[in-house]
Amino acid sequence: MIGYSRDDLVAGRLDWTKMTPPEHLPKDTHALEQLGTQGFCTPFEKEYIKRDGSRVPILVGATALNSSSQEWLAFVLDLSDLKRVEAELHTSHEELEQKVEERTQALTASLATLESEVEAGKRKSSYECCRLACLAFRMKSVAILPATCTTVPGKL
Repeated sequence: MIGYSRDDLVAGRLDWTKMTPPEHLPKDTHALEQLGTQGFCTPFEKEYIKRDGSRVPILVGATALNSSSQEWLAFVLDLSDLKRVEAELHTSHEELEQKVEERTQALTASLATLESEVEAGKRKSSYECCRLACLAFRMKSVAILPATCTTVPGKL
């Protein structure tokens, strides 16, 4: 996980405080305080600096083996896969939000066009009804008016 061997551990070349980036040291301090007062620390996320200088996200938790000793039992879980999946999910979410925004804009534009066409059609229909009404009034024949025309001859 961090690029060190068991020999490095046995030889004492591993120091978790040196493997911890400075911005995560306050979390370690808080965990040590919890171990001293409660006998355990609440699991928390941080990072370790790997042997190659890159970082690995981890989850750390610990409990004291007894109340009088500085011996602890701790666990460290590699969160790399979880963080990678979270990042992929975040990216997918952003892409989906962008597509929804683009589609909403396209639908809004289409709706505006349709509304404009419907309004133009109403004006055209109204104009056509008026024209037919005028013709019918002049010819004194109402039979040629379409059923949908609401204009009454003589009331123009």
